[in-house]
Amino acid sequence: MEFEMSIYYDVVRAGNTNGGMHQHSFYEFVFYETGIGYTTINNKKYRYTPGSLAFIPLGVDHDEFREKDSNIGVINFSYSGSLSPELKAGLYTDRDGAIYKCICKIRDEYLTSLPLSNHFVNIYCNELYLTALRSTDENILMSDSLNYVISYINRYYNDELSISKLAAMCGYSERHFRNIFKKKTGCSPAVYILKRKLDNAKRLLTYTDESIINISNNCGFCSSSQFSSLFKREFGVSPKDYRKKNEIK
Repeated sequence: MEFEMSIYYDVVRAGNTNGGMHQHSFYEFVFYETGIGYTTINNKKYRYTPGSLAFIPLGVDHDEFREKDSNIGVINFSYSGSLSPELKAGLYTDRDGAIYKCICKIRDEYLTSLPLSNHFVNIYCNELYLTALRSTDENILMSDSLNYVISYINRYYNDELSISKLAAMCGYSERHFRNIFKKKTGCSPAVYILKRKLDNAKRLLTYTDESIINISNNCGFCSSSQFSSLFKREFGVSPKDYRKKNEIK
């Protein structure tokens, strides 16, 4: 199969906006470098997070809703011959950075316009296609809503995250969500969120001069006293004493 890329472009799309259902007369890759939202492709709804790659064949209906500002790279291409093996329309995730490396190669080659660039971008587009196809062999297709929620928590743990909202993202009852989350991570959602907050607090205590109050606020705690109490319960020392023992000289 021979790919012919027609265009690459980067675009920033604002949060709380949407692109209505539409289709193209070409094939399209959409790489979400940053942002959170969802896209419906061929009547199946997916949630995207940073590192998601959408593959949209020609003539396939799709739309997009951005919950948060999203930096997006778009590739339009055609091909001659048969796409075999076939990559199915859908959303894929970049677990090991291989997809992002392909995107960077395409972007750099397309924007520099060096001699033979048109040949190289076609080769890199083929590489991107095969890299995404490999991810399906590793069962990395982003249909696992629980993995999405864990990724969401890892990025937005400082925000107010209710268990009911997280459960709704998965389409589960709160009770079922708590059970499958604990089975997956080894702890409850509340404990997982707290651990992310405390890990970030440890980093800030070690590598910054931020005050205890600011760290408490930045990490999403209700008050500095709550932060200090939970920190000491988890690590056996107060935030102040932890900083004294671990500060970078």
